[in-house]
Amino acid sequence: MGESSDDSIQDLGFKMQNMMGNVEQPEQPRSFIVRYPKDGLCEGLDESWYIEVLPAFEKYGLSCTWNEDIRRMTVFETEYTGDPDMIFKGRLALIVLAAGQTTKWVEWILSGRVHCDVIYIAKPDGMFRQDFTSKYEEFIDKFDNIYELHKKLNCLVLYLGTSIIVLANTFEDTSKVRCQLVEESLLSMQHSF
Repeated sequence: MGESSDDSIQDLGFKMQNMMGNVEQPEQPRSFIVRYPKDGLCEGLDESWYIEVLPAFEKYGLSCTWNEDIRRMTVFETEYTGDPDMIFKGRLALIVLAAGQTTKWVEWILSGRVHCDVIYIAKPDGMFRQDFTSKYEEFIDKFDNIYELHKKLNCLVLYLGTSIIVLANTFEDTSKVRCQLVEESLLSMQHSF
């Protein structure tokens, strides 16, 4: 026989591992969770959720849930989600709802009629939360009242926590806001941190 029983077990384990490694696992549907502040949602969302929001998501092959108790909305891919980017549009639609906007935006974002970008602003390392909050409020004031990009580019700018949400008719306009925000606003503000 020439083989010890330990060698046979290792050979068998190796072959089983290789066989298992070649089996394609079905891809898990992706999902995103969006949390919102207390009293942050638009009035009447509880009524329009089933009439407007759920049907819009279903139309594009997505599913979504809303848990009021823990202030969380979740979007899921389903077997009917055709466009792999649709889950990201669904996430953006929920973020806009979390920022207090009405349900009319959901269909517009999912259909691509309105483009949306979310710019997350993080507290720099070593900065105290209170200092960051003060600088962020100063920055938002300058962004709205001095740079006025929302007026120049005809877009809607929303704020949710330390996120800036931009809604515009074209992808280019949302990109311009992001570029201007980074190049002019944030870089100049960093020097004052």
